[in-house]
Amino acid sequence: MSTGDQGLARRFSRAAADYHVLTELQRLVANRLAGLLDPQPRPGKILEIGCGTGHFTRLLRGRFPDARIWATDIAAGMIDRARVAVPDQAVTWVVADARRELPPEDFDVIAGSSSLHWLAPLEPLFARLHRQLLPGGRLVFALMCEGSLRELRQSRRRVAPHKEPRARLVSTGEVTFALAGAGLALEILEEEATVQRHRDAAAFLADLHRQGVTGGDFSRGAAPLTRGEIKALIADYDARFPHPDGGVRASYEVLYVRARKPA
Repeated sequence: MSTGDQGLARRFSRAAADYHVLTELQRLVANRLAGLLDPQPRPGKILEIGCGTGHFTRLLRGRFPDARIWATDIAAGMIDRARVAVPDQAVTWVVADARRELPPEDFDVIAGSSSLHWLAPLEPLFARLHRQLLPGGRLVFALMCEGSLRELRQSRRRVAPHKEPRARLVSTGEVTFALAGAGLALEILEEEATVQRHRDAAAFLADLHRQGVTGGDFSRGAAPLTRGEIKALIADYDARFPHPDGGVRASYEVLYVRARKPA
């Protein structure tokens, strides 16, 4: 595991306790994604990528009670929480980075809710997942794409234009291109814009930090923001991005996908 990957694993392990409580958006996304799961034919083996604290795992168990599930996450702390939340012997919990190591099985369904955007570039990931799907198997996922957290990005650009984040979220076009390159046939593609409300910018940033979202390449530039820059960012965000019901808004663009490996 590279140094950057170790950092990602540590951040999400530390965030596991708060993540289970704070992530309303992730729960909404998981619930909608579950509706994209095709009940026929009933899968025997399911791989979940980025199980977090187990919310989507529980939805998978409810929808496919006879299936075996391998639930993976890069963060051991998340796996520990999920194992307690979903005490089911039909679930095998695995600490693994899906870009490099997966359970040595072939699967009827591979699914991931609010996780695959952390695993870019998508081309090699989808190629790996294609190899582990059985003929006719499906890849079903939801990810945050370009345009998510645009208010935060705009405030940061105004306050510290010389400290642009190293990475960006993928676009819809990049996702469909990567699927086609891996030989996966697109069945469903839905885009949804959603807005979350927070008390103020300081509370919003604190929530992101507790969830382990800050600190990676999507938020880290060539140098960290100074305390003065963070203070200026909070003031800019509060002034420019009010929510109609009070507080501040944060926008997300969520992409829901179901693709199939040809039989």
